[in-house]
Amino acid sequence: MWSKISTRFCKITLFLSPALFLLGLFPVSSFAAAAVSSSSSTVVCQPENSPGLYPDGHLFHKLLADPRQVQLLMSYYRLHGENMGDVALGHRWGMDRWSDRFGNQYQWDLEGMAYSRFQVGLQMNYLETIDYIANLPLEIRHGPYSGEIMLFHQSSHLGDGYIRQTGNMGFNFSVNGFRAIFSRNFWKVLRVYGGGYYLLDVAPGSLGREEVQGGFELKSPQFHELKIKRPLFIYLAEDVQSHQYNQWNINSNLVAGIGLISRRSGRVVRLQLGYFDGHSPYGQFYFEREHYVNVALAFDL
Repeated sequence: MWSKISTRFCKITLFLSPALFLLGLFPVSSFAAAAVSSSSSTVVCQPENSPGLYPDGHLFHKLLADPRQVQLLMSYYRLHGENMGDVALGHRWGMDRWSDRFGNQYQWDLEGMAYSRFQVGLQMNYLETIDYIANLPLEIRHGPYSGEIMLFHQSSHLGDGYIRQTGNMGFNFSVNGFRAIFSRNFWKVLRVYGGGYYLLDVAPGSLGREEVQGGFELKSPQFHELKIKRPLFIYLAEDVQSHQYNQWNINSNLVAGIGLISRRSGRVVRLQLGYFDGHSPYGQFYFEREHYVNVALAFDL
């Protein structure tokens, strides 16, 4: 029931988010400008306002439930009767930030990630597959409106242990494309986003080239638990994707967790529980349907 409702919500978001974002770029009254300024303070990881080289923070906050988000993360789950673990080793580097006379902020970054899946056993852990991701994003923000436009590359490879065990040599999976995502923060707790991508170059050549994506994030205000001397917040988020190369079937990733914030650096450690239902996010297994519950530890630097 919840999955059907949230999926419909995200489909609507796909079309509304770009329009909301564009409206926010050119406020038509001082009242609108004041509302934008007030709402901007609701972002959990508030970006720094100073422009220049190698800025601190980011203008477009990472998507909490997107499996392909560049991040540092470890997760465990059961799939097809086996113990599995995902490890995402990724980071994004802010290169330069600047503003225009309308109050819009821009920042371009470099992003890279190795996203791998291991079969976890008592005697031996072997690498099943690993995807390499490289992005060149441009972030945009005006108050509660933000967006990210990027060129990206993704390639997928099977691990030696998986090849030895199964004899499956895999296939050449490599894509290059253009992606755009826009989001809007509402009040102090809700963020909605939508967008998609178009693949400019694909291997294998039979892959469909289009995808749409949407989602939402609910975050609590920061609070303090008596035994923990760090600010905390709790969150619920869902990311929904639909790929042409999977006949537009829905991929849904629902996560809920708690974040521990460092007062000094603003870095966050998150412990979350998730449920994934859809086609595999790994390129070598994109045609396989998967569903599982996982527990994950993530680090927002």
